[in-house]
Amino acid sequence: MDVMTYVVLKGSGLPPGQALGSGTVVDSARFRYWVSQRCNIDARNVHAYVIGEHGDSEVLLWSLVDISGIPLESFCRNCNQKPTPKTESQIEETVKKSAYHIIETNGLTNYVVSLAMLRILGAVVRDEHNVLTVSTLVNGEYGIYDLCLSVPRVISSNGIERVIETRPSTREGAGLQGSAGVLRSVIKNLGY
Repeated sequence: MDVMTYVVLKGSGLPPGQALGSGTVVDSARFRYWVSQRCNIDARNVHAYVIGEHGDSEVLLWSLVDISGIPLESFCRNCNQKPTPKTESQIEETVKKSAYHIIETNGLTNYVVSLAMLRILGAVVRDEHNVLTVSTLVNGEYGIYDLCLSVPRVISSNGIERVIETRPSTREGAGLQGSAGVLRSVIKNLGY
């Protein structure tokens, strides 16, 4: 998706804020779901984002997860359900491999991608100013230039209204740089 977004952006002449792909919107929803299951709380109360490439090198932002505005670690002190490193690893694996499992079972993932696109288009059509992890051009944020990948952005009737530049942990930041490297390699191999 990210590479296709980049190719469309470069070939269409659209302003960068109007060429966007579904990015990690689905992965972020899966992340919220699995955190909600672990914490026994409605997923609508969980804020959690997946950034980077939509694929195996994507990065789950554990350091920024919150439940109704309460950081995950603080929330979990109250309920003794804090994910352990093993649990976090299991959730990461589940989120990253969900599409493969769905393809194995059903042969395709078009329904969930369609739902993500409905969510994105709804944010544009209704001028929602919603934060979504769509794929679009990153040009300086997180030290990454001229590459389409997913980071939180405010979506409105203008397309990308603004980037929300989060502060990932050192490990997450390194993961994002690695994810950018994966995408850059593919784009270079395509001749861009």
